[in-house]
Amino acid sequence: MIARPKDPRIDYGHGTFFENYHWVAMLDPAEFAGSAHSNVIDDVSAPSVVLTDISIVDHHGRESWQATARSTTAYDPRCSCCPLLDGHFDDTTDEWVIAPPALVRLDCETGICVHIVHQYDVPRVDLDVRIEAVD
Repeated sequence: MIARPKDPRIDYGHGTFFENYHWVAMLDPAEFAGSAHSNVIDDVSAPSVVLTDISIVDHHGRESWQATARSTTAYDPRCSCCPLLDGHFDDTTDEWVIAPPALVRLDCETGICVHIVHQYDVPRVDLDVRIEAVD
């Protein structure tokens, strides 16, 4: 993702809030591409997330992009209380404190984040969405 369309009719998740911003971030995973707070990726020399091992896989019968996602100190989630990638914001250093990477999947047709498994000693599934239909 390089930039979002600037169409004012598009709601980038704020109307989809449910309990916390994790749901919003899942539907619009812009934080994997840069800041969740900007329409343009400003500084590609300092990525907020490094994606490796990118492949196409099947996720509950749908084609999905899969990658290992590692946050950097520049990670800028939609909300620091419920980011898609583990870690936390350090107010003293004004940087993201990095946690182990995660295996993430985005549905190829919708771009929705459908799967997150954080790679701790015992992997932890934090998201597993099954898309039934798209119209």
